[in-house]
Amino acid sequence: MSKSRRQTTRTETVPAIVNESRESSVLRITAVFTPNPSDRYRSAVIGERLVIGRDPVMGATFVLDDPNLSRCHATLTREAAFYVIRDARSSNGTFVDARRVDYDYIGEGSTIRVGSSLLVIHRGPRKLSDLPPEDPEIIGRSEAIRQVVHQLSQAGPTDQPVLILGESGVGKELAARRIHKTSGRSGELIAVNCANLQRELAESWLFGHAKGSFTGAHEKRIGYFAAAEYGTLFLDEVGTLPLEIQPKLLRVLENHEYYVVGTTRSATANVRIITATNDDLETKVERGEFRRDLLARIDVFAVRIPPLRQRREDILMLAEHFLETALPGHRFVMGLRFAEALLVSRWTDNIRGLRKTMNIVAVMNQDTAVLDLRHCPDALRDEYTERVEGLPVAQPQPAQSAPAFSAPGGDSPSTSPHVVIGRPDLNELVEVLKAASGNLTTVARRYRKDRQQIYRWLKHYQIDSTKYRHHHDEE
Repeated sequence: MSKSRRQTTRTETVPAIVNESRESSVLRITAVFTPNPSDRYRSAVIGERLVIGRDPVMGATFVLDDPNLSRCHATLTREAAFYVIRDARSSNGTFVDARRVDYDYIGEGSTIRVGSSLLVIHRGPRKLSDLPPEDPEIIGRSEAIRQVVHQLSQAGPTDQPVLILGESGVGKELAARRIHKTSGRSGELIAVNCANLQRELAESWLFGHAKGSFTGAHEKRIGYFAAAEYGTLFLDEVGTLPLEIQPKLLRVLENHEYYVVGTTRSATANVRIITATNDDLETKVERGEFRRDLLARIDVFAVRIPPLRQRREDILMLAEHFLETALPGHRFVMGLRFAEALLVSRWTDNIRGLRKTMNIVAVMNQDTAVLDLRHCPDALRDEYTERVEGLPVAQPQPAQSAPAFSAPGGDSPSTSPHVVIGRPDLNELVEVLKAASGNLTTVARRYRKDRQQIYRWLKHYQIDSTKYRHHHDEE
């Protein structure tokens, strides 16, 4: 058998810890790029074992019409607390996050290339019919975005404040506009970025001012609240709102009243307020940077927009849309490596970054029909090349302890860690601790984190790691 090509990866996927309590959500595999268009978005639950190939007679259970796919190409299996993919001696190899592997751990967000097809691992319902319906104005088929669409449709018809959470670039303003459109309010949506409000003028911009109310106030000014009358005021980056303005916003939320700067008579606001932030407002409250009573008033109905890395099955659909809008009338066709580069990118700027990248691609390749790797902007191509070349390949080592944590073939899984974005949930961390026999160095290697980060997680969940030590002491 050839030397193992295990993936020692920098990918941002989460190892698939099996959690039986999550009955409503299971690990699924979905084809997002295929030679045969009818196979696109073919999806299946992985379950205990799934075989990818083009010939069901040879045992393939996830069948694709791909001439470059072997009849039995690769298997995905549940092994102890993890999911593993194995190449089945295929002709053209199996690739996880752009790197060729004989086997590897897979998890949410993993991208698999087999033949000329690209597949994404993600969570979803056992039955696709259980998914909320798509929204033609919000692009995406993933469970993550459909759940958001469902929440937005619930929030729309009410007048309750809505707090939209999410990283920079995920589309929080688009979500706010969707809520406003379905609200039935006759006024406009006025969008304000609180980070751009100068502290000295923030009150004037929000509530307006009377002529002569302060030095430089040569004319009366209509504030954002008045401009949004009978409509919606969207306050983005609300966590940056100056502390002295926060009680005035709280007054509007509680009594629907505010004062124009330089006047003594209150004005009435018939305005729905939607706020958004990528900050941790609870932390800001603890630091004295944000009022707790204001947080309670804006956080009546919260909607969290997932980052792009948590909805990778939507990336190619979004990219196609952005290419089309960037150069209307020109039809671009994505090649395999171009599509794979998009799928495995970190997309730290989320949808905003994807849109910018596709705009660059469209403008720089107006005479091109088929896009391949050389048409990627330098940063995207370099990131893809880094993934392909990767880290030095780890040599196989015999398993030392904890059979549930050992990889197929006897290799130590600590040589193939996965990066976790954010903090793992309690059940996942406990499973990893059990499998590592409580050894925090092993856990840290598994998550590609330092031991101090593991200690912080343990403190957060109040876990005593010594309870899981069976075979060895801490290093």
